[in-house]
Amino acid sequence: MSDQRPTLIEVRHLRKIFGKTLAVDDVSFDIYPAEILALVGESGSGKTTVGRMISGLEDKSGGTVSLRGSASSSTENAPTAMERLPDRYRKQDFRRYGQRIQMIFQDPLSSLNPFFNAGEVISEALRFAGQKPTLETQLHWLNEAGLQPDHLHRLPHELSGGQRQRLCIARALCMRPEVIVSDESVSALDVSVQAQILALLLRLQDTHALTLIFITHDLNVVRQIASRVLVMRRGQIVESGQADQVFDAPQHEYTKALLAACPIPQI
Repeated sequence: MSDQRPTLIEVRHLRKIFGKTLAVDDVSFDIYPAEILALVGESGSGKTTVGRMISGLEDKSGGTVSLRGSASSSTENAPTAMERLPDRYRKQDFRRYGQRIQMIFQDPLSSLNPFFNAGEVISEALRFAGQKPTLETQLHWLNEAGLQPDHLHRLPHELSGGQRQRLCIARALCMRPEVIVSDESVSALDVSVQAQILALLLRLQDTHALTLIFITHDLNVVRQIASRVLVMRRGQIVESGQADQVFDAPQHEYTKALLAACPIPQI
């Protein structure tokens, strides 16, 4: 049965070639508003490359990514249209679409300016979004991500791994995006911290009606967070469906092998 919701993002026949390697091969799927979609697969399956092409951080070799127009661009009686995103982003494209689609990375330390304290990280993002940073807004967004006022003046190396990832989440969130692409954002964290970050993402997704694209190889994490799953292998989608359906009745042999290699703990 096809989903009757209006799509937020349409991915059609997406391809990416690195040299002679076809990393993403004819990938098509839809993303719906305020859902949590997981892209899963082993290292090298193409899932991160898909996420980077959706967010404009990787050029497309073929195919299209289209984003539904913002509510402000629609009229009272006409639905917003899909707008094709550029194959290669320029500076003005990041300014136009970057606020709407943000990305959180696996290694927060490498994605943060080592010379900016937490408050300055938030201020830079707010300026990018055309907002005037204030102490009040800095503290608000740090608090939204579970950081305290005494973190405001700390540099990235003075924060723990979990705190750095919270800062990256706050940086993305303060631009008020519609979509957050989370690329292995908890895989480098201890299990207890990982659970805290997952709980934070779930709360923020619900509070801010975010669409979350969750990229991971960890099927135990997927079962905790995702409503829908796409399984990738060698640059292609080999299985897709609601999370419970994929976990309880996998159809593709590759999905079955992934589940067998990562048994779900019994609670």
